[in-house]
Amino acid sequence: MTRLYIYCEGQTEERFVTSLLRDHLSVYDITVIPIVAETKRTSTRKFSGGISSYSKIRKELLNLCNEHPREWVTSMIDYYAFPNDAPFSLTFSGNIYDGITGIETEFSTDIGKTNFLPHLMLHEFESLLFSDVNAFSTHYTKSADLSKISALNLIRSQHRTPEHIDNGPTTAPSKRIMSHFNDYGYAKPVIGNNVAKVIGLPKLRNECCHFHEWICKLEKL
Repeated sequence: MTRLYIYCEGQTEERFVTSLLRDHLSVYDITVIPIVAETKRTSTRKFSGGISSYSKIRKELLNLCNEHPREWVTSMIDYYAFPNDAPFSLTFSGNIYDGITGIETEFSTDIGKTNFLPHLMLHEFESLLFSDVNAFSTHYTKSADLSKISALNLIRSQHRTPEHIDNGPTTAPSKRIMSHFNDYGYAKPVIGNNVAKVIGLPKLRNECCHFHEWICKLEKL
């Protein structure tokens, strides 16, 4: 049995790992353990979720890799708003898949551990939800909601894949979803993951090439 630690940006990714990835990878004799990024620690409490600096990411990943040298460590971190204190370039032009692969290679080189398999989400977790935005209808059922879902479908139709929806401060996938549904209460960890479950892992993989390639790598561990 292979043990795999998935370093998650926050509770949303942790819930996704436990609700979709864990059972899927167990078929491949892989035990999945999600680890949520630590934001701060006091003498009595540890706070998790959210990433403030690359140095924090690096420290926690190195600790994981060193504590589990015979096991695998990977990451589920958004490319959108990735900390800009990283010691490598976060920009690219042209093909997004070549670009993100290049950044992940630099990320892996900087961590410098053979048991680390880097992964950055293009462009963030909510990109996955654009694989089938009609799944939002399981939570938003009023006629006004349906018009908002139609607006998200229009956004999806304007991009080659969900992973091509850009990562600007107002146009990132999460910002687009929240601009329509935030007044109705878009609880990202709960609703986002429920929508992902309705869509299903096969369709998420079919629509999101970079995400699919990551899952393929995990299946082969």
